[in-house]
Amino acid sequence: MRLVHIVCLSMLLESGLFWAKTPPDVRLKLGGETTLHVGQIAVLRLGFGQSYSVKLEGDVVVPLNTPQSERTHSYRAVRAGNASLLITPTDRKEGKCVDCVSRHCFLTVVP
Repeated sequence: MRLVHIVCLSMLLESGLFWAKTPPDVRLKLGGETTLHVGQIAVLRLGFGQSYSVKLEGDVVVPLNTPQSERTHSYRAVRAGNASLLITPTDRKEGKCVDCVSRHCFLTVVP
């Protein structure tokens, strides 16, 4: 009987049922809305060719302090509510209106 218990325990450990699996990262939609669940990680990937400034508005997500490139920004959803990211090119050409070249990501976090 003890051998059966050991085998069952081994099968449970291999299947991952003893620990919670982390949900996959969610890629943010530039200019669109993304829904996240509390605890999920949202990733913003920016294109090459320009440098950008990213400003977070709201407190339902927090930036992760992980080493990343200038092109990738990650945020963890910490409470239900709404937030947005304002993405603005830092090297915009003379005469270009900031509003014309800025983009937004709108976030809705649900429990």
